[in-house]
Amino acid sequence: MLAVSALLCLFGVSLLNRKLGDGLRLLSYDLPYWIGNKELGQGISVVFLDDNTFKELGQPLSESLDRRFH
Repeated sequence: MLAVSALLCLFGVSLLNRKLGDGLRLLSYDLPYWIGNKELGQGISVVFLDDNTFKELGQPLSESLDRRFH
């Protein structure tokens, strides 16, 4: 049991290495697409918010849109 704990600690420390840690982090984003549904979604919309829209909603231009508008 102590050996397993030591190995897990070493693995955790090895993830601090940028190359290995970033690779695993980026892989975690790709895996759902590799093993999931291959069909593209239907009804996708792109919404463009211009400066006037932010002003009408009373939102500052320098920040993200408030979640209540999503």
